[in-house]
Amino acid sequence: MFLNLTGSKQKTLLKNKEIFLRFNQNRLNLAFQIMPKRTALVFRAIPFLLHVNHQDFPGYVDNPATPSGIKNFQLPQEALNALQVLFPQAKRTLAKTKDIMPRHHFIRSLLLMGSIGSIAETKSSDFDYWVCIHNEHFRHTWMERFLKKLRLIELWAEKEYDVEVHFFPTDVKKARKDIYGEADKESAGSSQAKILKEELYRTIILVMGKIPIWWIMPPGVGDSDYEKLRKLIKTDKNIEEDHFVDLGNLFEISYKELSGAALWQINKAMDSPFKSVLKMGLLEGHIGARKQPELLCTTMKQKVFESEGKKLSLDPYMIMFSHVLRYYQSIKNEYVLDLLRKCFYIKIGVKANPELTKKKDLGFKERAVLHYIKQWEWKLKNIEDLNSYKEWDSDKVVRLGEEVHTFMKKTFQNITKLLKEKSPGTQLITKSDRTILGRKMLAFYTEKPNKLVNLQKAFEDGLLQDDLTFHTSSGKSENMNWRLYRDELRRVNPDQQDMGHKLLMQNSDLLFIITWMVFNKICDLKTRFHLTLNPTEVGLGDIQRLVKELFDFFPSFKVSNLANEDLLAKDRKKYIFVVVNFFSDRGKWDVESVTLAYLTTWGELFYESYDNPTRGIDTLCRYIKELDIKNKEKLPEHVRVFAPKGHQYKSLLQSVNKAIEKSIGVPSLPALSK
Repeated sequence: MFLNLTGSKQKTLLKNKEIFLRFNQNRLNLAFQIMPKRTALVFRAIPFLLHVNHQDFPGYVDNPATPSGIKNFQLPQEALNALQVLFPQAKRTLAKTKDIMPRHHFIRSLLLMGSIGSIAETKSSDFDYWVCIHNEHFRHTWMERFLKKLRLIELWAEKEYDVEVHFFPTDVKKARKDIYGEADKESAGSSQAKILKEELYRTIILVMGKIPIWWIMPPGVGDSDYEKLRKLIKTDKNIEEDHFVDLGNLFEISYKELSGAALWQINKAMDSPFKSVLKMGLLEGHIGARKQPELLCTTMKQKVFESEGKKLSLDPYMIMFSHVLRYYQSIKNEYVLDLLRKCFYIKIGVKANPELTKKKDLGFKERAVLHYIKQWEWKLKNIEDLNSYKEWDSDKVVRLGEEVHTFMKKTFQNITKLLKEKSPGTQLITKSDRTILGRKMLAFYTEKPNKLVNLQKAFEDGLLQDDLTFHTSSGKSENMNWRLYRDELRRVNPDQQDMGHKLLMQNSDLLFIITWMVFNKICDLKTRFHLTLNPTEVGLGDIQRLVKELFDFFPSFKVSNLANEDLLAKDRKKYIFVVVNFFSDRGKWDVESVTLAYLTTWGELFYESYDNPTRGIDTLCRYIKELDIKNKEKLPEHVRVFAPKGHQYKSLLQSVNKAIEKSIGVPSLPALSK
């Protein structure tokens, strides 16, 4: 049914455009309030880096036929100032930006999707950009260069400024049909469909370029009337068609799409748990409602239009959170309500305390948090406990994570049951996508011999530490009991003081602890390590080098990074990391011990340690054969040998390499010893 429009349709659409742009600017203003200054500089620079292709700036591809340019591009003074700070060596170029502007504009719109500009934004939030293009305008070689350009900018942001940026090239025509880039072949696209578009429209920030037509349409308009208005935009001389991009309508989502979406959220929970908890709750609320409810993006747009874009509290994340809470209140599930509230409070990162309530100039997030805890009638004791989340002992952190993952699995079961009742028959998810997602779940949750356990955390960085201390109390190396503690404990003796609340892991094998903590993101390359006195040959430098090598060799441990072609095939070994003589006397020239850590194509990490060097080397050679690498020159990408530094270093590496050469018939493997 076509919604009533006051006045002429043209005036309404133009007014909606003004409201959207006002609301969009409010979101941008909030985003800049929250993000660190260095991050803000990168954020302001990115549209320019996409717009130009010049050797003075990141993203430069040495070919004049490299697509660039954003439609309706502007370079505000704030962006120019940011560029001058980031690229002082390009002072002359920036003084004459008109000389490097592209003749053609391949990017129709640059859209930001996700938590940026909402209460969920944190200092470490990543930036997910939809780069809207017309694939038909690209030759094959042009697309290769364009993708390279995007990747170069991503790498620059990450390496130089530690800002996580992701560009998703999106073909406008495919987006209208709810097909996003390679999503029909990768990333379980058939389980996403309109769910992804709903999140885009609800959380969207227009960074540069054209406005999605959906956002100036009346809330809840059906496909037929959407098409009529779209044609009106195209033909009416009072509406500048060139200001809009059509990514398709969205006013309802069928139940058949939601089964795959629920399965997808369980998999996403392995990487970003709490975000998926809210989305899973949203799905259950949508399916469990007595009548099919209005989409949240429609609710969001309705509220924006009613307030004419002036209401600063219209937050996409808060609207979703409130909607989910109302559902669980309606079915009187107090346990889930308590879990969601706790996780939401921790995720926001604002600590409520008596001093905060006295503060006069409260920020948006602070006002929102105080509003929530008053509404929930939380006691100071509960708040103080959640405020000290970073100081919780590991068992308590993991218990919360297990509660979150249990909720996800139970909710998936509820959703599956509800869908069988409301929409029996085939669900809109392909067999291959169901296989992919199912195997990811098996890999994450199933226990196997020698497999490192995936910690079930509530937040991706749930146990990430700034400082870690390794300690052993035994005086004899053969009876070691190594412990990993949070914080720097060199000035205290963990054997004389109770440090149980800081204990993260204990094991007789230090190498196991190091591998476990890297795999489970207890540390990153910024973490500072400390080592108390111990009777072994292991020094702090050995640990630091090993951690760096593990991070460098293994790809990101995110489940979402697994290749679909690997998940559709039988699991096999893909990367093997070898450590020799880690605890041996640094004067030993012969291999005495071998430790293997290998990652499979399904994302499972296994650990094996051998005191018998012959058995260890034989096992390594057998595993290398199982890699089934046709091009032996690529072997160093899949196998790396590590030995502690010392005058015997090269000798140990050569011994292992010779054994490998003899076993697999490769003349030399010097690159194995990086």
